[in-house]
Amino acid sequence: MKLQMKSKLFSIHSKMELLDENEDVAYTVSSKVITVHNTTFVKNAQGEDIATITRKMLTLHEAHHIEMSSGQSFDLKENMLHITKDVITIDQLGWQLRGDFLEHNYVMEDASGNLLAEIERKMISVHNIFYINIVDESQKDVIVALYVALERIIQDHLNTARAAGSNNNN
Repeated sequence: MKLQMKSKLFSIHSKMELLDENEDVAYTVSSKVITVHNTTFVKNAQGEDIATITRKMLTLHEAHHIEMSSGQSFDLKENMLHITKDVITIDQLGWQLRGDFLEHNYVMEDASGNLLAEIERKMISVHNIFYINIVDESQKDVIVALYVALERIIQDHLNTARAAGSNNNN
């Protein structure tokens, strides 16, 4: 299964869609614009809740808690200021994300090293287009939730860097 997202994940708008290979909506993602915990909701094409992603506020590293509708929960966290680190481990799942996160080119692997998904950015396009090639479709909802959470972390880092840059220019 291959999904695509055709714009920046969390721009000024608080909603986005992940499209399937036929360009039909497969998942919708929405965030509350102003919240204390930065809560994000993931729904499938039928509008059913898949996951709720909440940013953990009082941690030494960027962390998001993911609660799946199945009751499964886990945290995606990275060490502060190390988003360019090549590997993030999701302890509760035993999964790893490996690759270049800022360039949106990385893979998800299970505890045995089996490929679950590949994420890549199309380099030449009018819009930013991101592809999620899901290899293990039995895990597609968890893969999408992890993708959304990591993109939230990346966007938070980019927003912080932009804010710091604009403060330095004043």
